[in-house]
Amino acid sequence: MNRSDLRPGDLVFFYSGPSHVGIYVGDNKMVHAPKPGRSVEVVNMANYWDGQYTGARRVA
Repeated sequence: MNRSDLRPGDLVFFYSGPSHVGIYVGDNKMVHAPKPGRSVEVVNMANYWDGQYTGARRVA
């Protein structure tokens, strides 16, 4: 799915495999758990995440 087609609630995937997932919340942001020991956070999907994006899925 293209980034321009994302809607809040879509699962967004990163890295080959993919090996990381977040939930799109709108306004080019996602919620994700960065790594063990860190809190869940809302981040902008621009910059770093642009280069890691591999796709998305909409769960009905």
